[in-house]
Amino acid sequence: MKKVTIILTSLVLLFTLTGCGKKSDDTKNTKNNNTKNEQSTNVTFEKQTIGDVTFDSFAVTKDSNGVQVIFFSIVNETDKEVEVKTVNIKLLSGGATVLTLKEEINSTLNPGDTIDISENIDVALDNVDKVEYTLE
Repeated sequence: MKKVTIILTSLVLLFTLTGCGKKSDDTKNTKNNNTKNEQSTNVTFEKQTIGDVTFDSFAVTKDSNGVQVIFFSIVNETDKEVEVKTVNIKLLSGGATVLTLKEEINSTLNPGDTIDISENIDVALDNVDKVEYTLE
């Protein structure tokens, strides 16, 4: 049930943030293009593999109310089942820890399975330059 709720929440947020795939015509906008969109992605990181799982699509965004949301995916890219119990996420800025999160997953991933995680955050993450994952 938790897995279904997480996936549905992630999909709703994804469609909300992307406008359901609607593309805007940037050629009509002659105003300053350097203004920051409230729903733009502030921080993204490339995928990392730890053990048998890959952490992918990490992003920090802001919703329409200005609340920061962390998104990432846990992917089993192996050809065997992988059990994921707990994921610790450490966000760093200039080597200093900005935020540490502990996500209880408690799921078995079949080959090719993905779990999408999203979490609302009340700490400013604009200067985060590194993310570290550990598994328990």
